[in-house]
Amino acid sequence: MEEEEEEARALLAGGPDEARSGIPAASRALSALCDPSHLAHRLLVLLLMCFLGFGSYFCYDNPAALQTQIQRDMQVNTTKFMLLYAWYSWPNVVLCFLGGFLIDRVFGIRWGTIIFICFVCIGQVIFALGGIFNAFWLMELGRFVFGIGGESLAVAQNTYAVSWFKGKELNLVFGLQLSMARILFSRPVSGDLISLPLFMYQSESLPSSACVWAALLPASHPQAPFQLSSSEFYSEFAFSGSTVNMNLMGWLYSKIEASLGSAGPTTLGATLLIGGITCILSLICALALAYLDQRAEKILHKEQGKTGEVIKLTDIKDFPLPLWLIFIICVGYYVVVFPFIGLGKIFFIEKFGFSPQAASLINSVVYVISAPMSPIFGLLVDKTGKNIIWVLCAVTTTLVSHMMLAFTMWNPWIAMCLLGLSYSLLACALWPMVAFLVPEHQLGTAYGFMQSIQNLGLAVISIIAGMILDTRGYLFLDVFFIACVSVALLSVVLLYLVNRARGGNLNYSTRQREEMKLSHTE
Repeated sequence: MEEEEEEARALLAGGPDEARSGIPAASRALSALCDPSHLAHRLLVLLLMCFLGFGSYFCYDNPAALQTQIQRDMQVNTTKFMLLYAWYSWPNVVLCFLGGFLIDRVFGIRWGTIIFICFVCIGQVIFALGGIFNAFWLMELGRFVFGIGGESLAVAQNTYAVSWFKGKELNLVFGLQLSMARILFSRPVSGDLISLPLFMYQSESLPSSACVWAALLPASHPQAPFQLSSSEFYSEFAFSGSTVNMNLMGWLYSKIEASLGSAGPTTLGATLLIGGITCILSLICALALAYLDQRAEKILHKEQGKTGEVIKLTDIKDFPLPLWLIFIICVGYYVVVFPFIGLGKIFFIEKFGFSPQAASLINSVVYVISAPMSPIFGLLVDKTGKNIIWVLCAVTTTLVSHMMLAFTMWNPWIAMCLLGLSYSLLACALWPMVAFLVPEHQLGTAYGFMQSIQNLGLAVISIIAGMILDTRGYLFLDVFFIACVSVALLSVVLLYLVNRARGGNLNYSTRQREEMKLSHTE
């Protein structure tokens, strides 16, 4: 023990000789920036955490930003183009169950983070090489490899956050992390909704599987281990979306095209390769975090971060009917948002005559709107309850927005703004309902399965959307999206009826949930 304390003093003082010298402690110690117990050092770590996902977040939507260029240069139709998103989703049908396990039991947080970011880097390089060598199959392989690392990296990022900020500035930290992420990309919210709550709370008095998802329980939930309101929780997702990636990649392509003198696969590959430099930055951050975390472990005698995740597939057979309806709503809703945005740029150019720059702007407005509206809607849901009613409003509004885009020539900004509002509202009202339906020991399985089938739905619908667009056009595609969101709407109505018939609490007001909570504590 004395040797460990001597080593810790040596790390802080700059070396063992200096630690043993007679220089006063205030003079021997390095600045607060180098002291793991000091806020300034934790802020340095936070900065590295924010940039850890920089490359993954930025490169995820490179295909949408370069849809025109990819289809033209690689001579592929929309069906093949949408495979670039489908291949990202396929590995995450399985990896959503395994990410936490790999970090906890196999690699550890440090090596796990480095390995996952290496998959991201390698995937982006393969993706770019596919363009350079005019091999679309190579681009597909790159997106598959990229997907292996992308979602699991988000798990590792949030594990680091809990390890360093648990019991301190954790809520602020998650908000800042997602703020940085959303400045750069428009990735589906599901990944955040699954990976973020995974680590926000752990308790010594609860089994590990219960601790995993405990932070998802709103304050009014009778099993909530501490007071965490849904508005506080969903403020973590406030910074959703940006136009930066959409606009930057197109501009970069045009500059490289001017430099090389012509467009083509080489120009496309070079653009993607330069964009992949952001992944190298993330790798550097991963290495720096590993060093600082190991150093802090020696100085503070803290353990490596763990997710605490325990997922049992056998729990699926115990899921109640309302939970399965929530799964259907989740898939039916998100498949009409993300694949549409993936194809939206060309849609706005062809139907409404927008310039590429204006099309990129309106195509990302859904995520821009969610930045200020998510915390507002989170507070609204927290204060009123009535989750099913709010989900019904969100799904209905989405249906109206797609009908406007399909059957009218009204200014599409109206429909896209409605879509942005409903997108924000649904996230605040839908995801917490899972915690009202299953016990704590099944929360990990429930949310893992929810993400799994969502990724499966996104992969399948992305391919179908591309096929419809190639053979029937955008009108039939929007009719298909209307049909999907109608399934979600029907499921919401069924959920309301089933919940009411069974005397469930999904549509309770906040006051009713508080009364229920008090009755459980008495």
